[in-house]
Amino acid sequence: MERTPNFQLPNWQKTDRIRMEDFNDMTARLDTALTEERTVRKQTDDTLTAAVAARGNCQIYAATYVGTGQFGPERPNRLTFPHKPVLVMIHFEPGYVFSLFQGNPKAMLLGYNSTYHNTVTWSGNSVTWSAGSAFGQMNEKDTTYYVVALMQMG
Repeated sequence: MERTPNFQLPNWQKTDRIRMEDFNDMTARLDTALTEERTVRKQTDDTLTAAVAARGNCQIYAATYVGTGQFGPERPNRLTFPHKPVLVMIHFEPGYVFSLFQGNPKAMLLGYNSTYHNTVTWSGNSVTWSAGSAFGQMNEKDTTYYVVALMQMG
């Protein structure tokens, strides 16, 4: 009788005599291999679960908004998130990204050859900002802005 290469299980040929001992040996080997695999898988799952839990408490949030054309301290932009944002990034037009860091009262939109200063206010799950132009405030009329935020969890 031939045997499989990995677990040495019976691989009967038509001319082989079939014996109960061969079947019992095969099921015992399978039971042992499956038990070992289950044990290793649980240990790996537990290790990965612990590693993920230790990696931090952030959740990624993505959204869009469409600009209204308004700007200035009397007409600030406002975004409200499901949880407190730590970092908010707004993207529009190739090459323009606006980053807001939790607690920082100022932010700059950096572009090709221009810089726009914004005043930022943080309050719970919301952030507001304003600048001296609709472009600099990321609020040009009918322009779609793409938002990605890292939010605190727990």
